[in-house]
Amino acid sequence: MGKPDYDPNTFWDQRYETHGHTGYKDQLVYCYDQPLRLKAVNEALCNSGIFLNKFSQMLDLGCGVGDFIDKFAKNNVKVTGIDISADVVKKCHERFRDFPNVTVCNSKIEEMDFPNESFDVVTSITVLQHIVDSYAFSKAIRNVVRVTKIGGHILVFELSPIKIKPNEMTPEYISLKTRREWIDAFTQNGCSLIHELCMSQIGVRALSSYDKALASFFAKKNKGLKNSLNVNAQTVAEHKKQTLPNRMNYFVRRIILAVLKPLDLLFLRVPFPRNRTNLRILVFKKDAMPRSMPAFDI
Repeated sequence: MGKPDYDPNTFWDQRYETHGHTGYKDQLVYCYDQPLRLKAVNEALCNSGIFLNKFSQMLDLGCGVGDFIDKFAKNNVKVTGIDISADVVKKCHERFRDFPNVTVCNSKIEEMDFPNESFDVVTSITVLQHIVDSYAFSKAIRNVVRVTKIGGHILVFELSPIKIKPNEMTPEYISLKTRREWIDAFTQNGCSLIHELCMSQIGVRALSSYDKALASFFAKKNKGLKNSLNVNAQTVAEHKKQTLPNRMNYFVRRIILAVLKPLDLLFLRVPFPRNRTNLRILVFKKDAMPRSMPAFDI
């Protein structure tokens, strides 16, 4: 079953309207992490022996504003992007209007109706995890495999911990699945795992720890301030701003990311411990047409 408070179309339209993209809400984290993701995808493709050229057909699921499309389109790869948000698709059309090798469509993954075996490579960059309805997710996996050519590849870049902690809370727009669950979802539909790359995210995780520590510090300090001075919430908020100005906090956060970026780059090439991350790339090769979904009639 899906999560009742989550309407995908509305959620992603609002995310784009608010932030100008469908990635991290924190702009600093987005600008740091997105280039690393691009490098990680390229590293995973190369390590899997997948090299795209002008004859290749690629499908980018949940393409967003087209950051991953841009990388491959400039190398003359024929790229098709789909996204659930009509506003995002419109933005993508504008961004790639001078690229005859780029097509962008507004569609849900489970409803896309491309012909069987249309694409050499299909990518999902933290997209499939946002299909929270179990039936829609199963249908989407079958559909992704269906449109991939036999011998083609599917690159899945998703949250995929080794184990899910008891009572672990996730946002309403994420359905958290283990590494084994992701592997089973594709191998049961005629694919085999050929490569795995673990994303360290040292910078992002360190920044999250810093933010939590800072929030905890202010919570304790402001609680003490309230108890001693009996002031209102507005005064507490002003005290917080004076204690650590936004500009100073911004530079501290940037320094944290700058210091740790070499480590994140290093671990794109050196294997990162599998049990130390929740985010990984799994590359599958399609061996056969999934038996559980009827072929699409052209």
